[in-house]
Amino acid sequence: MKQDKKQDQLRSAARQRHENLGRNARFAQIWKSRKGDNNEVDETLREMCHLYDAVQVDSDGEKHPAEPQMTSVEEGAILCNFLPLLREHLPSAAEEIESDIVSLAQSEDSDVYDIYTVKEVDDTNMEEGIPFFF
Repeated sequence: MKQDKKQDQLRSAARQRHENLGRNARFAQIWKSRKGDNNEVDETLREMCHLYDAVQVDSDGEKHPAEPQMTSVEEGAILCNFLPLLREHLPSAAEEIESDIVSLAQSEDSDVYDIYTVKEVDDTNMEEGIPFFF
């Protein structure tokens, strides 16, 4: 019962840190062209929407304090390989390891987000012109 309460507190603290970082984050758009084949489908899709790459950047001199790394890369790989076994025999330890992995992944500053925008199109011409692929 006490471990469950501690896990809930750790999760809520990690979630709160992640939300605060998201609210205070600054993003920059990357102006680069994507490599690849430009075919007719790509052109019609490009007419309908634009794709922007955005990365999170810190403002001048503002740095987020880095959390201490709990495990090395090798230890993390070993833990991931044995996580199903831990879930079976030590579920509380497995939950703690998973929450550490999630909080560490969320605290990294190397997040990249794709933002899609759709150009407004006259609905009457939709049937004639542009094929949609689902």
